Amino acid sequence: MTFRYKSCVSAVMVVQLFWMCASPWVHAVDLRLQEDTQKTGLIPSVEYVSGNAFPGAVLVPVSLLGAVARSGVHHVPKNSDLLSLISYSGGVIQSSDLRDVTIKRQSGEREKIISVNLELILKTPNLRSPTLEPGDVIMIPVRTPVIDSDVTSVISLTTSVVGMVLSAFALKAVLNK
Repeated sequence: MTFRYKSCVSAVMVVQLFWMCASPWVHAVDLRLQEDTQKTGLIPSVEYVSGNAFPGAVLVPVSLLGAVARSGVHHVPKNSDLLSLISYSGGVIQSSDLRDVTIKRQSGEREKIISVNLELILKTPNLRSPTLEPGDVIMIPVRTPVIDSDVTSVISLTTSVVGMVLSAFALKAVLNK
């Protein structure tokens, strides 16, 4: 009983010590964000100075959805292109359809839809991947199979039933001999 009590007290002390050490750093980051907001006019939640991954780079949030390894909100360096974002996210999955990628972009009060054929961009040396802007929502669809899964299920069930009927007739024929 005493050992558990001492372990809990030790754990609490470690957490308190960590918070005491981290607190000035958190406060310094907060002050830096406020200072950057005043200088640049950028809101910290929309655009902020990066940490360890991209030292000194200004990061912008973009959403990546669909057939990628890690979908969600990604904070990428300003002026990154679509291919870089996909790379940062761990790449596309095998069933992705790179021919029909869409970028939704807010342009004032209007929403702009940009269609991108990444397959063509990857095959053509002079074509460039589009540059991303803060708040872009990128959708990479899953390739539509040639045969729908419902059709595949019906074919599978039908072949199973036909196989059982034929097996029954074959068994009946063997038993009647």
